[in-house]
Amino acid sequence: MLDQADTARARTARNGPRLDFQEHLADLEAAGLIERIDAPVNKDTELHPLVRWQFVGGVPEEKRRAFVFTNVTDAKGRKYDIPVVVGALSASPEIYAIGMGRKVDDLGDAWMPGGRHHRQGSQSAGRAQCASGAGIDAGLRLRALSDRDALHHP
Repeated sequence: MLDQADTARARTARNGPRLDFQEHLADLEAAGLIERIDAPVNKDTELHPLVRWQFVGGVPEEKRRAFVFTNVTDAKGRKYDIPVVVGALSASPEIYAIGMGRKVDDLGDAWMPGGRHHRQGSQSAGRAQCASGAGIDAGLRLRALSDRDALHHP
């Protein structure tokens, strides 16, 4: 279960991504990509900020980890008996690659075939924007606007 390391599951042979989350966690555990936190952690004020530090605190991608919190509490002092996992799908390229059942260097190739299989002759406006990069530029402008608004409207 989530509250105990289970590296035996990781030893089973496979082709492609895991379809069982427990097996995925076992793969991450075997690769040394999970940090288990057994100390009490308040889900309302501490849990996500602790994980977020690795992204905004300058931890290089290759050192980022998934977290399993096994002693979760809340601001009212309640204790929860279910562990919480954060970052187990894509906290780093290595974690994402394990989830995809591929090597990090093969991740781009895993996504490329999907882009080649659309119907011929009926390219939507969205696909055309993606192909030209226009959608990316528009997305960045929207992000900049929302960041600016967040600064002025806390």
